[in-house]
Amino acid sequence: MKRLTAVMLLLILILPAVPVSAGGRSAYPARAIAYMDIRFRCGCTAVGTGAMICSDGLLTAGHNLICKNHNQTAEHLEFYFGYVSKNDYFYHYNGHVHYWYLDGFGSGYHSRHDIGYVRFDEEIGNKTGWLATRYGPDREFDGATCYISAYSKDGELTDYSAAISIDSKLQFLVSHGQLPYGGEGAPVIVYRNGKPTVVAVYNSHTDYALIGRRLTKDLFDEMKRRLNFGK
Repeated sequence: MKRLTAVMLLLILILPAVPVSAGGRSAYPARAIAYMDIRFRCGCTAVGTGAMICSDGLLTAGHNLICKNHNQTAEHLEFYFGYVSKNDYFYHYNGHVHYWYLDGFGSGYHSRHDIGYVRFDEEIGNKTGWLATRYGPDREFDGATCYISAYSKDGELTDYSAAISIDSKLQFLVSHGQLPYGGEGAPVIVYRNGKPTVVAVYNSHTDYALIGRRLTKDLFDEMKRRLNFGK
């Protein structure tokens, strides 16, 4: 996939993080957000977050699909939707998948292209539901409230509320400390007409901010050729 162009969002935290209640595991949209258990071909393991965006597709950080340290792809992916523990979840998928990512990190890690997506062999979104997706001009998102729905390693799903402010090209920054390990790949959500809509993916952090990748028309067009957005 060719590299794509995006713009930077500056997200300023306005409310404290509020854990999603245990009863929310089977409620929408929590049941459409997956805790990812990952093993790469280099032997590294990781956990991450991803979100269903159509009947057979999930959006996440690219480094949940290829190891950013060794440039080796994932050989085993498990997805727990509505996760509380490996014995308590809404839906579990460990079957065959296809996946794509923007950057293989061959020249080192760069967050600006750290986004990817998964196609399941089954339309599991008919069970979990899925989130809408949206790209658009800066003026549409500037000042809007968003929510980052991220898992921790221990399975706590938390919504971090923030206000969006447009900054520049390829990334967004969130004025907030590091999220718990496990949250990378989490959807950045705005509500449009009451519908949760993904506009970006959280993928990394600095000492002072979270970093993410915004959706673009080029990325969406690429996903439409491979995923089923028809339903």
